[in-house]
Amino acid sequence: HVIAVIHFNKNLSREKCKSLGQVSHVPSLRFCDYCQGRNTVCFRRVVLVVCSDCESGNKSAFETLQEKLESGTIDPELAVLSILPDCPHVGKSIKAAFANWWLKCKSERVNLALIRTLRNRSNQETKNIFRKLIPKNDHVKNKDRQDPSSVLTLSSTKLTDELKVCGYVCHTIIPELDKYSPENQRGMYPSPISVAIPSFGSIAFLSFDSKTSLSTLYKARLHSPVDNIKAIGRNLTARAIHCGDGIIFLSSESGPIKVIQFTEGAIDILSKAKRKGDLIKVARQLKLSTEGTVQELKNRLQHYHTSLKAKYEQKNIQLDEVHFWNSQTQPSFESMFCLDEDVIYAARNDTKVIASFQVEKDGVGLRGVNLQEFM
Repeated sequence: HVIAVIHFNKNLSREKCKSLGQVSHVPSLRFCDYCQGRNTVCFRRVVLVVCSDCESGNKSAFETLQEKLESGTIDPELAVLSILPDCPHVGKSIKAAFANWWLKCKSERVNLALIRTLRNRSNQETKNIFRKLIPKNDHVKNKDRQDPSSVLTLSSTKLTDELKVCGYVCHTIIPELDKYSPENQRGMYPSPISVAIPSFGSIAFLSFDSKTSLSTLYKARLHSPVDNIKAIGRNLTARAIHCGDGIIFLSSESGPIKVIQFTEGAIDILSKAKRKGDLIKVARQLKLSTEGTVQELKNRLQHYHTSLKAKYEQKNIQLDEVHFWNSQTQPSFESMFCLDEDVIYAARNDTKVIASFQVEKDGVGLRGVNLQEFM
């Protein structure tokens, strides 16, 4: 029979229910008119909802149940079971991701810290708008809470409509201004003069020391706050950095273009353990034989690497710079720009012209080839 015929009138008194023949005044325990008129037992289905936290074990159990439901191999007693997302925890997980990481959306980066900047560090008009829309600063932080108010506030139509028209936001990540960490606070990097993004989740930045007139190159994880900051180059004369294919290029007021390997294996082929497919790919790039076992491929690459490195040492070529093997004298550069992973435009300090050249990897260092002057 149709459930719609059941009368769930909460206002019925005990006496009224008793006069109608009901055994209880509680709506969920009353029999329906359909069953009463036919003097039959009224059966009710009880809907049981179990809400569980988004832990890996619970998620795996739900996935297993869902697979069995779809394949029809589940216990018949559980055949009507429905696995639904736990909305509060899904919302918390999404909020945590937006609070902790600089997520990439198309060609832009997003993080809840941008809303904090709009609320606290923008012009007065903007601050007034966002302080009404975001009443508390902790709404944009990652806090483990049962209260859903922060998720509801951040997903409100008024806030999202305002964010659509506010445009780009200038936000400081080094030094960190709100969520301090032991390695990212005010005064720790007083003069960051150049920055590059060599990989999806990391940045590189150059910090200048006015006392020594030298710079230090740092690698950092693009977290919020930026963390895992470590120096990968010290006492550098560089004034600007650029990146391409896992390599940091450094330019100074005059001299060669220096390089530092940012991603393991980007320059030195032996700096990263590789599987057979990777070894074959490297051997093919270096125009070496791709035949043999993994050990034979490793031995072949090792012999190639040792022989070529000996040539570098014999010719007194520095491994930390782009060297032009076909030039009698090495060019001197004062600035540069990476057009892509292979082509570089640079201003020559020695001849006062703009030049272009390509960068080739030989497994040991970087070679500058096809040097052309056009201005």
